[in-house]
Amino acid sequence: MNMTDKQIVEQLLAPDIYDPYMRPEVKTVVNVSLLLLSISSPDESSVTYEIGFIMVQRWYDPRLRFKVPAQLMYHAQITNQTIYLNGLNYADKMFLPDLYFTRGEFKHTSGTFDRVHIALKIYPNGTIVYATRRNMIITCEGNLRIFPFDSPKCSFGIESVSHEKDQLELRWEEEMPIRASESMKTINAYMIRNATNRCNKRHTWRREFSCLSALLVFARDQSFYMTTVFVPSMVLVTSSFISFWLDVNAVPARVMIAVTTMLNFATTTNSFRSKLPITSTLYAMNMWDFACMFFIYASMIEFIIVNYIYRRNPRHRSISRQSLSSQGGDGGGYSFRQKSIRRSNRNDLPTELPNNKDKCQPMQMKASLVNVDGDGPESNRTKLANNCAFNESDQIEHKHGDDSSDDGLWQLRNIFDWIRRPYLIQLDNGNGNVRLARNIDHISKTAFTLLFGLFSFFYFLTYAVIKPAQLDDTTEKEFEEVD
Repeated sequence: MNMTDKQIVEQLLAPDIYDPYMRPEVKTVVNVSLLLLSISSPDESSVTYEIGFIMVQRWYDPRLRFKVPAQLMYHAQITNQTIYLNGLNYADKMFLPDLYFTRGEFKHTSGTFDRVHIALKIYPNGTIVYATRRNMIITCEGNLRIFPFDSPKCSFGIESVSHEKDQLELRWEEEMPIRASESMKTINAYMIRNATNRCNKRHTWRREFSCLSALLVFARDQSFYMTTVFVPSMVLVTSSFISFWLDVNAVPARVMIAVTTMLNFATTTNSFRSKLPITSTLYAMNMWDFACMFFIYASMIEFIIVNYIYRRNPRHRSISRQSLSSQGGDGGGYSFRQKSIRRSNRNDLPTELPNNKDKCQPMQMKASLVNVDGDGPESNRTKLANNCAFNESDQIEHKHGDDSSDDGLWQLRNIFDWIRRPYLIQLDNGNGNVRLARNIDHISKTAFTLLFGLFSFFYFLTYAVIKPAQLDDTTEKEFEEVD
């Protein structure tokens, strides 16, 4: 400040002509605007934001009008600059509006280059422009019922401490009352819009004081929640459906898939929820976690039911007594898998094989060949009947009760060397449970996938599109109401 400026300011603020405790006019009008400098949040799930901004106040004080000296006028015309006096060093000797914020906490710093007072300009017509820097910590209102699809809303009020509305009136600047700086920095905060209005009963309880309200609306980073919550959950749920494509006999693999997916889902959910507030109103997140856990657990229950039905097969309990692995050396170069054959109907076999070629009658035995891999029991089934390819030199004398000869009769089935791949011989009365178990698996492939897909579609449609729009409209209507 040059000597001319200093002399003018000291002359205007002389104690005998200027009283800083008196208002400039009977009713002083103060125009307010905010310039946002920085917005930050500790993490994506937090509703606490630290907002750095500059509050600019503009009012008219006729006591501070002055005539521009010729020297200043000439300098301003040459440099094309606006003429004003710098009264920052005289802030404690001037009338300043006593404004405070109805919500939020402030961080005050004592650094030399981070002063609270930024500028105090006195214009020749008596207009005063006062700018102060503030760092406000405010807790915003997020609708946890639709978290993380909600939009945190920070509302606060600006009010006079001691001057009632008939003494000091606050107004927002008509053009851009809240604007973001071109160099504004954001950390975990994404402001999508703002609004200004006069206070209602939600912002102040002193109805006789003039008050201004501001609303800052933020958006959560949906990509963060998709990559850390929803996509991993979908992967785990669909991974549990892989067991439907495995054979019913693949017990270790299906158990491992069910247990692993359930444990991984529980670990992922607990890790994310540890950062959230402990509350029972997280309806959207609770529903998603419950549905995912339900599908994972249901897939495990489906396997238990299918395995139980499969093991109720009458043949399944006698499979361990007979092996067919090494009996095909003389019959065509193949071997049956090591599974036993039920012999409950062995006593029904004829005690003596026909020894006359003309009298050979079809043996009343019927078996079905079912592919071990489970590929279509109906299409791969071959009926065995009327096998009387014995001549008199090959006749076998069969005696009832002789185990060795009885085993030999059962081993004659290996003569079907034309079979290209190993098959498991099963009696017809055992196919019902096996078919039922595999049909349940086949239906589950479609049912579980379709149900989870429909749930995911309607979940995101409801909580990511419909409900946020409804709640935003309600909040903005409440903000726009003026008492």
